[in-house]
Amino acid sequence: MANRGERVLRFGRSARVAHWGHTVTFLVLLFTGLALFTPKLGFLASAFYGYATASLIHKYMAVLYTVI
Repeated sequence: MANRGERVLRFGRSARVAHWGHTVTFLVLLFTGLALFTPKLGFLASAFYGYATASLIHKYMAVLYTVI
């Protein structure tokens, strides 16, 4: 049992890296998907340097999300 003020490590480094990897890739997939598939939110594509680049980023992030 941990003493007061002592931190307990619940998850290992690999679990934390996988968690944050999924979080970041999911958010990128969310915003690129909204930019590509929702006409009212097309202005988001400019954050990814246009539709072509947003589409490319979306595809690579989908593969990375699957691999992680």
